[in-house]
Amino acid sequence: MNYIDEKCVVCGEVFYEDSDVVVCPECGAPHHRECYMKQNRCGYYLNHERKIKWERSVPIFIDNGPTVKENSPEQDSAEEKFNLTENDYLFSEKYLNYNPNEDIGGATIREAAAFVKSNKIYYIPIFKRMKDMGVKFSFNILGLLFPPLFFANRRMWGWALISSAVSIILSLPAALMLIINDSMQNNYQMFTEEVMNFITNNRAQFTVISDICNFCDLGTRLLFCFLGNRIYYHFVMKNIKAMKRKGISDEDKFSVAGGVKPLNTLAVIAINFVFVMAALFIMTFCLEFTALFFK
Repeated sequence: MNYIDEKCVVCGEVFYEDSDVVVCPECGAPHHRECYMKQNRCGYYLNHERKIKWERSVPIFIDNGPTVKENSPEQDSAEEKFNLTENDYLFSEKYLNYNPNEDIGGATIREAAAFVKSNKIYYIPIFKRMKDMGVKFSFNILGLLFPPLFFANRRMWGWALISSAVSIILSLPAALMLIINDSMQNNYQMFTEEVMNFITNNRAQFTVISDICNFCDLGTRLLFCFLGNRIYYHFVMKNIKAMKRKGISDEDKFSVAGGVKPLNTLAVIAINFVFVMAALFIMTFCLEFTALFFK
């Protein structure tokens, strides 16, 4: 397409017959190739969210006189893309300037972005590094602080339940010591006298067990912190491949199956409460039995 006398949306300079011009496939805005490479995104990007297409300001000269071509976004977009080779193609910011058709482990970037849906600007580069460079470890703050909430929010229920169970089991000794210390300071009795005497007589051993469990809990949190994104990567690829085997290739259906589910976090909190109550009951029963056995 002829862009002579039109202006680059980055530098504002006009294009000449020998200008090296590339265009944004999303809005059709023309750029000097050098200007686009320096900015690394479309200079008209602020209008992308509002779905505003770039419009020609200079008439196209055809045959004997000037005529103004009526702007047809669909036609313009298709024609502009044909002006670019595969290597020159300016990918939409929606795909972070990656090739949306590139395979990253059984799914394309386009499919993975649709499935991830929320926060893909963080996950897609990580997924690409995992595929291209075999990267296994990356930092995920939610995996460190709230592993069950991270997994539940991303619909990984199996990992949410596993991380919940591990966290609760490892926190029980510390919770027990906290309850005992508080009950002794405030003169109330949480357990029977036999259990209290048993714990008091074996306080040093319980303290060691509590410290070991705290250390193990930190270790599991660090594992989820550095492996959480890897787990999610495999979850995304596995689900997309399963859907494609069933003949599903619609990006909207990928988005419905993936994305985040904030209500899941409330569900996992409720499940954790049930786990805690069950764990406390079992722990109390075991302490009662042990205290009687060693009485």
